[in-house]
Amino acid sequence: KRLDKLNGLKAKHGGSLDSVKEALSTSKEKLDFYKEYEDNLKLAEEAYNNNYDKLMDLCQKLSFLRKKSAKNLEADITKALLDLNFSQVKFEIRFTQTERPSDNGFDEAEYLISLNPGEDLKPLSKIASGGELSRIMLGLKSVLAGKDDIDTLIFDEIDTGISGRTAWKVAEELSVVAGAHQVICITHLPQIAAMADRHFCIEKSAREDNTITDIRVLEEEESLAELARLLGSDALTEAALSNAREMRSQAQQS
Repeated sequence: KRLDKLNGLKAKHGGSLDSVKEALSTSKEKLDFYKEYEDNLKLAEEAYNNNYDKLMDLCQKLSFLRKKSAKNLEADITKALLDLNFSQVKFEIRFTQTERPSDNGFDEAEYLISLNPGEDLKPLSKIASGGELSRIMLGLKSVLAGKDDIDTLIFDEIDTGISGRTAWKVAEELSVVAGAHQVICITHLPQIAAMADRHFCIEKSAREDNTITDIRVLEEEESLAELARLLGSDALTEAALSNAREMRSQAQQS
């Protein structure tokens, strides 16, 4: 009976007496743990609660610093947006506390904006058109230039509804952002185009019943010719080219 019992244990626990002894040792450790289960559970709960309290304390400190910095950021972004032809803009960063903290704290931030007098603040994503969103993003990036890790920014329709001095201001802000990022901008405004370090011309043409889009780098004289056209001159007269040169020179000195 004893041998039969040993053979049964070997069949159940690995095929040898050594494996049976190892299973016995493991079972004893589990039994000891279960005998002290309540104490072990209490220690684990105390450790969890202590660490959770520390985490919440750090989250609270982070939230305080974040909200304090947000006030300065709101003022800086509002100023940047006013410079970009948003005459009655209001900008606010609103925080809500999440149910559970993460490695980023327990704050959830939302950008709210009002672009017209008497208009309530609404989430940025719900009220801005394409052109407005591009200019708002430019305002954000001009304030945060050098503080994020985005390599390339693309702005399209950023010149919608602007001209004159405002267009120059937008161009200057683009230049500031370009100091820390690669900036690609699609534009039909000469003030913005004049500020660029390099120009590309995008043209469509029909070839064998197909429409082809070409893009090519412009040399300096070609850039001047395109600027002259953007200034409204169909004929590339010397006066038009001179105006383009003056605009290009002014942009390079900004």
